[in-house]
Amino acid sequence: ELSYDRSMTELAAAVKHHHARLRQRLRELGPQAWEAVWAENLSDDAGLRDYATAMDAMAVGAWQNDSTQDRVSWCHKTMLDYFHRGGRETALAKDTRRAYHHALRAAEGLATPAVPLIAPLIMPESAAAGEDIGAAEAGEKAAAAVAERAGTIAVLDDPGPGAHDQASAAAPSSRLVVLDVGSCNNPFASFPDLDVTAIDISPATPTVLFCDFCSPALCVGAAACSPLCPSVLCGRSFDAVTFCLLLSYMPAPVQRMQCCIAARRALRPNGLLLIVSPDSNHVGKGVHWMKSWKAAIERLGFIRWRYEKLNHLHCMAFRRIEGVAPLSATGREILAPA
Repeated sequence: ELSYDRSMTELAAAVKHHHARLRQRLRELGPQAWEAVWAENLSDDAGLRDYATAMDAMAVGAWQNDSTQDRVSWCHKTMLDYFHRGGRETALAKDTRRAYHHALRAAEGLATPAVPLIAPLIMPESAAAGEDIGAAEAGEKAAAAVAERAGTIAVLDDPGPGAHDQASAAAPSSRLVVLDVGSCNNPFASFPDLDVTAIDISPATPTVLFCDFCSPALCVGAAACSPLCPSVLCGRSFDAVTFCLLLSYMPAPVQRMQCCIAARRALRPNGLLLIVSPDSNHVGKGVHWMKSWKAAIERLGFIRWRYEKLNHLHCMAFRRIEGVAPLSATGREILAPA
């Protein structure tokens, strides 16, 4: 049973200390040792429990005072706008027009817009509490590690017939099937129009399942299941995947990219990935950060459908798209470690 005998200031300090400790450990061991840092974090039961307690207390306290600035309300509204209020159909119609114009340009011998090379999901120092992995060399190594592990992004290919319910992807049911990663206390459970599977490395409530979304044993969206993957995820696909304050928790860019790759596998075609990341600065200060994340995530097989800056949050919705080309040899050489 969790205890809430601390002030909001103390709770916030506990969360910041946990983030700072992860990043400090990564600085000590180096960016290539992110797996060891993450393993240490997973084994720290006391630290994870304290973090879950603090996050849960803040989520049910100060964060719910203004629904217009609430991450959960934003994600819920965005899902309804996309799946039930015409957003998805409009996006697909735009795809058709774009393909038509690209075909015309190709017939006329004109070049189509180039797809940017994959970029690491690096956070700015202001949001990452002094994260020093933002150097170009470290970022390239992190991105190269993902490209190597993904096998030229082969995981972006659909795993085969039966792995995704194409009929459901074409016409979602009235209850949207949602995977809430890094859920903490299952905040989306209060919405009757959502069928939610909530996972976390340190669940704050019994309705949240333990699962490490960075684990190589994760087989969500795959036709064949690993015995180490939670059975509730095996072979399943989802209308939407939510990353509320998840990517900012990860100490290394390579982990953030792995999470996005896993999310794409979990999504049905044209499904929605919703990412919420903290930032209390003016929207203009984080413009380069958001452009970098947009380019990186879109190169993994998504296209951004919505972006909004709330008072303390960046809120993004990315749509899974099909037919993504693998990384070229040139791209892999550019991203290879020095």
